Amino acid sequence: KDNTLRSFMYGKMPFNYGFIPRTLEDPTVCDPHLKMDGVLGDGDPIDVIELSTLKPINTGEVAVVRVLGALALLDEGECDWKLITAAVGRDDVNTYKHLRDVPQSRINQIIDWFRMYKTADGKKQNEFGFDTKVLDEAFAMEVIEATRAQYDALRAGKSKATDYWVPEMEEWE
Repeated sequence: KDNTLRSFMYGKMPFNYGFIPRTLEDPTVCDPHLKMDGVLGDGDPIDVIELSTLKPINTGEVAVVRVLGALALLDEGECDWKLITAAVGRDDVNTYKHLRDVPQSRINQIIDWFRMYKTADGKKQNEFGFDTKVLDEAFAMEVIEATRAQYDALRAGKSKATDYWVPEMEEWE
């Protein structure tokens, strides 16, 4: 939030972590999926939790993933969607094809990590929407499309979010 590099003291992150480019959880928009008044987006691209690789994905590396589901983290009162995914097309994968293939113990590990990771800094535990349920692939795809639309609105000047540098499209090509 303050443009400084973040580090976590809670312990090793038990998954690969990244984001989907050209998505935005708009900090001026109540998330339409949560149906909770006052819960705005966290202002970041949508987060990706990748479960299936046997070794870490390098920082900055682009990986092709299969979307399995979504988890609605409520991080300090903001909606911070976590997509549960599995890598595809790599030699080092133990690929999950569906959310039902992911062991419940692995899901519990993800939930515990996100619930607790800020407590090492003296903050309270995070909460989750949808009774901490991991939602299915179809729901996750709706979340992706909604965050892509929010990004497109930002690019088109139709978002109320003003604290973003939005380059001209030609700069991206």
